[in-house]
Amino acid sequence: MQKIESNVHIDPRVELGDNVLIQTGAVINGPASIGDNVRIGPYTQIESGVHIDRNVTIGPFVILGAPPQDHKYKGEPSFVEIGADTIIREYCSIHRGTGKHTSTTIGEHCMLMAYSHVGHNCQVGHHVVMANTVQLSGHTTVEDYAVISGLTGTHQYITIGKMAMIGGMSRINQDALPFIITNGNPPTIYGLNKIGLRRQGIKKETRAKLQSAYRLLFQSSRTLPEALDQCRKEFKEVPEVLYLCDFIKRSKRGVIH
Repeated sequence: MQKIESNVHIDPRVELGDNVLIQTGAVINGPASIGDNVRIGPYTQIESGVHIDRNVTIGPFVILGAPPQDHKYKGEPSFVEIGADTIIREYCSIHRGTGKHTSTTIGEHCMLMAYSHVGHNCQVGHHVVMANTVQLSGHTTVEDYAVISGLTGTHQYITIGKMAMIGGMSRINQDALPFIITNGNPPTIYGLNKIGLRRQGIKKETRAKLQSAYRLLFQSSRTLPEALDQCRKEFKEVPEVLYLCDFIKRSKRGVIH
């Protein structure tokens, strides 16, 4: 069963799941697929190549799968993929990938608040929260459980680490460290994201070791390479610390610290 209100356009190539609600004025071009229990708000436009998983809620005046704002895009087929149980609020926009068969991806259980924008080829993990008017430039990666506060913008090709907290009105021009609060323009770090870590069930002992690693990496007299080596030796049995060290080492744009 589907509930389709008046003045809706649905391309015959669109695959609709069960119990889908499509409200007045929505446009869905195909080929595309809409999963079970999806809610599509009024006057939303969904372009071809968009694949929406189950239990997704989409607000009014959302645009999904529009061509990327990228001179390299030449009309090649590309996609937008939306994970299950995600909420996309009013006036959000998510652009398809640049490059043949590439995707812009939003994970499961995410919330994109009003007026958020996700540029071409972005990869957004699971349980990510993007507050109002967050703007992700193309090729941005956001890892699981990150929270990005309102009016924040990112440079292309940067990564925001898992369980990171980004303060409002920040300019993220390098990789933002996992487990850590980053804020400002120019941005800097403000210690561990203690509330976020606790909410995600990170044990007190692990949080304490992350705090010690933070001091060693960013508040000691050691050079960063020396501090990374010491962290790996001292906290070799703490996966979160090793992940933080690896994140720093593999960063191509450098990390905000």
